[in-house]
Amino acid sequence: MPNPNRAVIDEFRANAGRVGGPFTGADLLLLTAGGVTSPLGYHDEGDRLLVYASNAGRDRDPRWYRRLLDDPVGTVEVGTERYRAVGAALHGAERDRCYREQGERVPAYAEYQRGTGRPIPVVALYRMDHSDRGLAVAVQLVHAHTALRAQLAEVAASTAAAAGADTAASGNSAAGDDIAASTSTDTGTAGSEHAAAGGAASTVGASGGDVFGHCLAWCAEVGEHHRNEDATFPRLLDALPGLAGTVRRLRAEHRTVAEGLRELDRLVAAGDATAVTAARTALGARLDDHFGAEERALLPALDTLPDTW
Repeated sequence: MPNPNRAVIDEFRANAGRVGGPFTGADLLLLTAGGVTSPLGYHDEGDRLLVYASNAGRDRDPRWYRRLLDDPVGTVEVGTERYRAVGAALHGAERDRCYREQGERVPAYAEYQRGTGRPIPVVALYRMDHSDRGLAVAVQLVHAHTALRAQLAEVAASTAAAAGADTAASGNSAAGDDIAASTSTDTGTAGSEHAAAGGAASTVGASGGDVFGHCLAWCAEVGEHHRNEDATFPRLLDALPGLAGTVRRLRAEHRTVAEGLRELDRLVAAGDATAVTAARTALGARLDDHFGAEERALLPALDTLPDTW
């Protein structure tokens, strides 16, 4: 299929990144992801470039963004420079701040957001053209964070669905309630010491066990991810001793998250659906902040990681 942006791309490359027409004076880069090149507006933050999956305010994410979620490695062209980069989507308060600031710089972006119900994604592009080993570690980190965020979104959706099912069930006859109460529940595969949570979960409806089981599984995945990172940090510091302060801060954040996971585990065991939802939401926001800070601190440094690491 011909690239609909071919004329803009050719003009960009022929004029050292300068493009006329509606793009006159705009900060524009080319991003090649999944083999397809897209011209995108950007903002330079020094250690990273921010791009915005606005799709001109349409109600679906652009294809370049979906391709970058599948494979975060792309090629960036800015002016006459061309280099390899890793893309990491921003989330939570950081995403909101960065998009709001772009809307203030370029009002069209504020209009795009007003025109659609989807939160327009913001992606940070980190230059990664020096270290193949660093690129591999960066991709692993971004994929892990993306997967954990996707799992949390599934838990949130399950919680909402269970709440709706339980509300509907509350209007049924006593016989219907008896049937719901007798339905077996599944606590999932978290391997938690709170395996008995399935029994407690049955007090919030037939679907509660699935929701709580998913919560426990997600907690276990987050905990394992942080344990693996903590085990890797000493080797990373051997190669990049300048990260010592960053690693101390990240380890402290890991301990704080671990406390939140233990509290969520306790609430699951108690079968308190309302408290679980609140704790899961708060922990998800904390992890958004943590993952974003970790990516910004580590990804640029990984571009200097020796390939012998």
